[in-house]
This record gives sequence, C-alpha cells and structure tokens, in this order.
Amino acid sequence: MNNIRDAFRGFARKSMFLLADENSFHNIFIGLDSYGRMSLLLTGTFDIKPVPSTICIDVSQYSSEGKSHIIFGLKNSFLEDMFFSFCDDIIRSIETVSIEEGYSHVRRRYRLWRSLFSIDTSSHLSESAMLGLLGELYFMKEYLSESIGLREALYSWSGSEKTKKDFSYNETWYEVKTHSSNPLYLSISSLEQLESDHLGFLAAIYFERMSKEYKGLSLNSLVNEIETSLDESDVEIFKMKLSMAGYDYSSEYDNFVYDHKNSTFYEVNEDFPLLTHSNTNEAIVEANYKIAVTFLKKFIREKI
Repeated sequence: MNNIRDAFRGFARKSMFLLADENSFHNIFIGLDSYGRMSLLLTGTFDIKPVPSTICIDVSQYSSEGKSHIIFGLKNSFLEDMFFSFCDDIIRSIETVSIEEGYSHVRRRYRLWRSLFSIDTSSHLSESAMLGLLGELYFMKEYLSESIGLREALYSWSGSEKTKKDFSYNETWYEVKTHSSNPLYLSISSLEQLESDHLGFLAAIYFERMSKEYKGLSLNSLVNEIETSLDESDVEIFKMKLSMAGYDYSSEYDNFVYDHKNSTFYEVNEDFPLLTHSNTNEAIVEANYKIAVTFLKKFIREKI
C-alpha cells in the first residue's frame, strides 16, 4: 500500500491520472479528479449502472467517445488511509477477472467498501479496543483455524457483532480475553458472558507492547495476513465484520506494535467458577466480576 500512497503524493495538479499498473490489461487509473480529490478511475466499454455515493466517497460515471468511465473520489481526506487500502484492493483483485467482468467486479468490491466508508470514523479504535480486536483476530488465525480451518473460523467470529460470545462453532463457544500484561485475573463483563448449556473455552492472550521499530505484530499487519489467506468471497465477509468492529485501516494502528508472549486456554465446564443468572439471586440483574487465574489451573487445556 505504500506504493499507492507514494503515487498519490506525486500528483501535482487536478485532472491528472496515471495507470495504476502498467502490466495490467485493465484500464484502471489513480490520480486527482477535477476537484483535486484523490480518485480511482476505471475506463472500458461497459453499460453504466447506478452506483451510489457515500458521505465520504463521490461516485461519478459518464460516457465519452465510445468509452465508459467510473470515478471514485475521496471527499474526506481524514479517510485517506482507508482509501489507499480501497484502491490497492481494487487494483489487485481486478486482475483475477476478465476485461468484460471488470466493471461488475469493481461495483461488487465497492459495495463492500461502501459500508466501511459509511461508518462513523470521527475517532479510531482506542488502544484497549484495538488490543481486544487484535486478540480476537490472533485467536482466529493462530488457534481456531488450526482446528476448523480459517474460513470456518471467520464465519464463527461474532465478537464484532457484539454478541455475548466471541466465537461459536457447532455447539462449542469461545471467549477471548486479551491483556497487555501477564494477567492475574480475568474480567467477565456480564452474567451472560460465560453462561451456556454447552462446553466452552476461555482464551487468555498476553501481548507485550513494543517500540514501533520492533518487528512484531500490529493490528494492520494481522489484518493483512488474514486477508491474503482468505478466498476473495471470504475477504468481503471479513471486511464487513471488521467494519462492524470499528476498524478503519488507519495507519495510526502501525504505531502500536506487540510481541505475543503466551496464550492460556481454560475449559469452561460445570465446575468452572462463574456467575450466571441461574446461580445468583434473582434480584441481581447485571454484574461484572473478576476471576483469579491462580484458581483456574485445573481447567487449563493444551488445545481448544
């Protein structure tokens, strides 16, 4: 994506476009539109169909001299990092389709990105929220995918949808707790979080914050690793789930680099110490509590 960013920085005047990839058989360009906005342009012989704009992306289409054109212009420079990712995604993915399918492909990809460009991006994820998302994605890629495959792990991820459990597959559920220090206790946010009639697992993942120069793991790098491991159709689902979690491809996340220290898996069975609606007084309708990890040794499992 750095090449995309550098290319846009090189444009000096309005209505200036250059081929995004000289080796591509698609006529796709990046540059500045007539308003001086960073833009992505596709030119070809296609029938123009309606493509809606968003509050952040202006979509314009026209025909000239037997050619059709569709331009995506960034209206909000605050979202330029996301726009760079959008351009990079379109340029890379369009190489998998024919010239005849290029326009339809771009429209399909934009439909996914449109949800990202429509979310509230007035602020990025806080560090705690970013760390929580990092933990869930790390669990999905490094652990759950080893058991059920990355695609099934992706579809089982519901943490971005704000459900009570982060992952659910068949009759087994998984809850992820991410820490920036070796945890002495696990925080449980509700009576429902560990409540279930089925066996579940509680994963405690410990990351240490490192310097920006450290060759560790960032949220952006992990997202990229997962995207490149998924099929195209599944990437769309992944991006949609990321948008629901508030992720916006900001380069600010590159400033937060972590080293994975350890992960511990606890089997949540009928003997596991927890609070639920069934074992608390009916007058208690809401609660959050902490479980000391020193009392959980007998519940530790090597694998999930």
